[in-house]
Amino acid sequence: MQPLRSSLSYYEAQQAIAVSAALTVRKMFGRMSNEFDSSWAKVAPTILETVNLARAAAVTTSLDQTAAVLAETGQAAAPFGTLNPQRFLVAAPNGQPVADVLGGAVTHAKVAVRDGASSAIALENSSKWLTGVVLTMLADTGRSVVGADIAQRKSITGYVRMLNAPSCPRCVILAGKWFRWNEGFQRHPRCDCRHIPGSEDATGDLRTDPYEYFFSQSEAEQDRVWGRVNARAVRDGGDIYRIVNLEARGLGTAKSAARYGTPSRTTLDDIYRTAGNRTNAIRMMEQEGFITGPQVRGGNVIGQREGFGALGRGGRARAASEAVLEARATGMRDPLNRYTMTEGERRLFDAKYRLDEARRTGNLPRSIGTNAADLYTRPQPITAAEMRTLEDALRNEVDKLGDAPDQVRRLAEDLGLFARNVTRKPLRDAVAGVGGSGGRIPPVNRVGGSGEFEPDENTWVHILMGDDKGGGHLSGRAMPGKTEFPASWTKATIADAIQAVQRPFIARGEAITAGVYEGIVSNVVVRVVIKEAPTGIRIDAVYPLRGDGVIRNTPTGADSVPLWSKDRRE
Repeated sequence: MQPLRSSLSYYEAQQAIAVSAALTVRKMFGRMSNEFDSSWAKVAPTILETVNLARAAAVTTSLDQTAAVLAETGQAAAPFGTLNPQRFLVAAPNGQPVADVLGGAVTHAKVAVRDGASSAIALENSSKWLTGVVLTMLADTGRSVVGADIAQRKSITGYVRMLNAPSCPRCVILAGKWFRWNEGFQRHPRCDCRHIPGSEDATGDLRTDPYEYFFSQSEAEQDRVWGRVNARAVRDGGDIYRIVNLEARGLGTAKSAARYGTPSRTTLDDIYRTAGNRTNAIRMMEQEGFITGPQVRGGNVIGQREGFGALGRGGRARAASEAVLEARATGMRDPLNRYTMTEGERRLFDAKYRLDEARRTGNLPRSIGTNAADLYTRPQPITAAEMRTLEDALRNEVDKLGDAPDQVRRLAEDLGLFARNVTRKPLRDAVAGVGGSGGRIPPVNRVGGSGEFEPDENTWVHILMGDDKGGGHLSGRAMPGKTEFPASWTKATIADAIQAVQRPFIARGEAITAGVYEGIVSNVVVRVVIKEAPTGIRIDAVYPLRGDGVIRNTPTGADSVPLWSKDRRE
């Protein structure tokens, strides 16, 4: 696949800014004399102005970069707001004043003289140092804008790292790696790699495939950049990730060798010195863990991110590993399978499971799912305080849904915690005769100060059991003309549904006011009617309109009221 046009044009614009600024800074610094402080005072204003103008240009060219890449890659991700370009120019990317960072060139020169260098040599080395600082500062300024733009687009879950050739081995092995949106951009001084928003990647492009990049070089260039022994090892089938990492870190420990197959006994130099021929060298590299399998982008080392998920234990947990492998092979995953969930999904799922189990059994859950230990231990009845703790834990996870990734919000919908296709209508649009208890009931309380409302006890009686105003929507009540919730729905389930219908408005920062709210919760269309009272607003009625398991009582029995086809499509 060809490199992204928007990314290339952005890189060229950023490079033009950086090169122009670096040349000007180097030229001005060349006017320094052996009187470091006085000569710096003369050139510093021009250098500072040059860098500030270049940073402003870098910010300007970066503002539209994310939108351009999204458009070219066919991704839709609306921004939360408009970035303020001036905010990125208040200080250097590391938070220090720009003038202080540039002034480090004088300190660098003085230290060199103190260590025995001549003034000329000290200034030359300091000039190189200052050039590197300027190039890094400009690259980081542009990256900070792109990173902020990615962060404010909630549907973008991360970015893919892309090379700007020529690149060093440390950057090459990160090419094509996907990072979450809030992970910092790893870079070294003068690094000019870029991040591409979303999970979009140019497979086979040398900018995102370390092997494509390596084999695009001549053997002489490979030997020069990677080192003769390391380059030869990659050409012989070695794992480029393992080779580069071991070059920096050395051989692994016996523990890492047992767990991940990390080479721990013999170096590549030892192998090539003693192997005698290429066949033996390749065999020894396989035995020692330098060859891990096919040379594929991302590698195939056991236990890494692309392995078997957080619960796979590097492939040793069979059920989790098989679930991950099946999802990868089919391209689909079970959204309710913990083994293939993200950490955010798992936290939400576990909080909901623990609360449901506590409500269902009256006992404090010991684990998620069935556990053999439960057969030999006495159930522990849950206390009121422990139940509140579980409720608070779920509420904390639900409160995060407004800023959560799309897959977490979809899981919340599947669990009935966040209603989909929610609408709000004026109160007059509610059907007549929905019941209610008039003005004799005081306003209801908000749920934990979150902005959501819940019924008071009198209204609960109306909703579940029915009264002289109507109601009676709990399964089995058989109130004439009334719909009933599914047989599996309890008071707690209905309470969760009431909150789920309100949450999309809270997440958008909208206040809950008098009106009729409808949303699909666990494939049931739930209507919540909120009315005004003398001292505030309150929930007046809650009932199911239609959905899986919903029935309507008639003079001759009960009729099923399934979802409409339109609901299912939505």
